[in-house]
Amino acid sequence: MRLPDPVLRLLTLPADAMIPAALVSLGLFIAQVQPGNTRGGNTLVVITSLIHPLLTWVFAFHICEVPSLWKAALRLSALPTGTGPYMLAELFGREAALMARATARAPQRCRWLASRFAYPS
Repeated sequence: MRLPDPVLRLLTLPADAMIPAALVSLGLFIAQVQPGNTRGGNTLVVITSLIHPLLTWVFAFHICEVPSLWKAALRLSALPTGTGPYMLAELFGREAALMARATARAPQRCRWLASRFAYPS
């Protein structure tokens, strides 16, 4: 049995809007001022932007020797810090302000690093 088109459209419109609305609300929540220690946010960004991809490259080429997957592995390892670590820090009451700062700044730093190193002028 198929639902009539107006009913189906009525159900799909809110469903299509849920993910963007959730991402915007999560971004606004992270962007608000968080009480607590925020020192070390830039260090976390450098670790996830430079050191993590470097370690992935060493493992992919010199230890595990998987050159067919190295591009995908490097791209995945260089992704900015997502909201998962922030949500876990908030849930367990562990340095949520630091994770919010690292999560908010990571895309900017990754974009800056990509403009300097991935596309030399």
